[in-house]
Parts: sequence; C-alpha cells; structure tokens
Amino acid sequence: MFGEWNVEDWKVIPNEARPGIRLWLPCAAVDKQDIRQELELLKERGFGRVEITARCNQHHEIIKSEDGWPSENWNQLVTVIEDEVQRLGMKLDVTVSMSWPISIPEIQDPDNSATVHELTYGVRECSKDGYYEGNVPLRRVKHDKGTPELVGVFAYLELKNHVLKKDSYIDLMPFVEGKGEEAVVRCQLPQTDQGKWLIFAFYQQPSSEMVEGMYYVADHIGIAGEKAIEAYWRPILEENQYPSMESIFCDSMEYNTCLDWTENFEQEFERRRGYSIIPYLVCLNTGCVIPKPDSPAYVFEKDGLAEMINFDFLKTLTECYCENHLGRLSDFARKYGKTIRYQVAYNKPFEIGNSALY
Repeated sequence: MFGEWNVEDWKVIPNEARPGIRLWLPCAAVDKQDIRQELELLKERGFGRVEITARCNQHHEIIKSEDGWPSENWNQLVTVIEDEVQRLGMKLDVTVSMSWPISIPEIQDPDNSATVHELTYGVRECSKDGYYEGNVPLRRVKHDKGTPELVGVFAYLELKNHVLKKDSYIDLMPFVEGKGEEAVVRCQLPQTDQGKWLIFAFYQQPSSEMVEGMYYVADHIGIAGEKAIEAYWRPILEENQYPSMESIFCDSMEYNTCLDWTENFEQEFERRRGYSIIPYLVCLNTGCVIPKPDSPAYVFEKDGLAEMINFDFLKTLTECYCENHLGRLSDFARKYGKTIRYQVAYNKPFEIGNSALY
C-alpha cells in the first residue's frame, strides 16, 4: 500500500523524525573505541538520538573507582560520545545525574536543605480526664540519618474511628518544651463524653535516601534542590559547549517519601491558599503513588472538607514542583542552549498536565 522501502530510504529521513535510543553505561568503565563503533552502527540503523545514563547498580565497585560518576574519566567519556554524535549528525541527551532519582555530589549531608524532605507523624490517645504530660507522640517513620523537626503539635476530639470533630482543634505548640522527639508537652484538655482526645505531632525530616550509597537525593519541591543541580551542571556547561547535546534529562523520579513535603512548605501553602495547613495535616491522603504513602487520612464530621484540603495540598505540591524545580531547571538549561526532558509526574502525586507544560 505504501510502496517498498529499503535501507537507502532511511538516509533522507530528517534527524528529528528518527527514533532515539538509550545507552546504559557502567559509568566510564567502557572502551571508547567500542562506543564509537556502536554509535556508527546506531546511525546506520536509522537512529537519530542517543541518551546516555550512568548506572552501576550491579557493579558497586565501579561507582567508587576512577571510572565512577562523576569522575574525570566519566567527563572524558561524555566528550568522546558528544564528538562522535556530532560527527554523525545525531543528537545527544545526558542524564541529569547517575541512575535515578536525581542525586548530586553537592548534597552529602542528610540535613542539607537541598535533600528530599518528607512529613511523618505520631498520634497518642489522651486520658479520659483530658490531662496529658509526657513526650510528644513519636514518629511513625524513622531513619538512621537526618534530624526531624516539629511542625505542629495539636489535639482533636475523635468521635469515631478516624473521624474528628473539626471545631475541637487545640494548638498545643505553646505547651511544648524542647525539640524533636525529645520535646515534652503538658496540657489540660476539656473533659468530654463525646469521644476521646487524640494528640498529634507532625514532623518534617530528610528522607535520607541515597543513590548507590554515594549522594543524597535532591529535593524536587523546594528551590534548594534545584540550586544544587545547577551548582553541579554550571561549571560543566560553561567549560563544554557540547554542540550536539540537546537535553539534560531525568530518567525517572522514583524518590521515596512517606508523605511529600519540603522545608517551609507550610508557609508556602498559606501564601498560596490563604489559610494554614497545620490544623489540617491530619487529613492528608495522597492516594495511590509509589511508594505507598503513610498518610494520616483522618476526616471530619463535615462532609467534603478533607477532600478540599487534599485538593489544595496536591495543587500546592504541583505548583511548587513546577515553579521551583521544572521551571527553574528549564530556565537554567536554556541559558546554555539546552532543554529539559522529564518523566514529569512519574510515581508522584503531581498533576500531569500542568507539570508537562513546564
């Protein structure tokens, strides 16, 4: 129906219409001549784009060797590939960091503000007389590294399982002494026969996730994470023009949090939505993402309020992700004549359409 095609026909297809292919590279532990020959073969077979990713999860000894990422050997290999791709008239994309999710050499401290942060919580039932004296409720999710910080301690009256009385909210932060889980709270809550008092403590903390045991994962919601990515890429792009390189790409997000958060998110939420998220942290429920979140998922006796809170929460997460990460990263790449390619909302509770626009 469409006529006969042969190998010669591929030679007249414009490069932008040709498929691309990914090269999984064990960092720089490859033979450069083999790479040149492979690129020539890919060109002959009709490919027009190559994207390269450093990934050594099966050979951890390479990561810490002279061929690891981002060693001088790796930078030399990228130059070799770029030169050959340019000679062949193809295009090149380079992964933003080693493997995935994004981890950067500039982030080697779990308490760095550029690391991925998360929200976790603890809950404890109060005695029937309403008096409580003791440590704040302990975190449900703990890590060996990173320092937790209290963002809210408060009480609600639980009418029945996971149903709270909205107007019963009492802020207990004025009664908290100390920091983190070492803090104590002393309070007298009103006596009631309507249910039972629950005391909640919410913490922000670094997720302490590392890639290949080397560098911590960058925050994708706050500005600090994107600035760390810029700090890594700026000297590379200022030193190397990489004419054939079109994009910096993020292969896959897949960072792990019990509930997505970033430093000072509560202030950002109030600025954008016009009210404080703190009293409503108990409602957060981000649904089905990977990994499955540890969401409080309480509701109020008033129908629809928890749904509204979650809508505003997810909208704010998406806006921060788009503006602080995707938008800023795109602006940075554009300064050097590059673009950003991304799986924009993979495994995360971000609105896909708005994310893709960035």
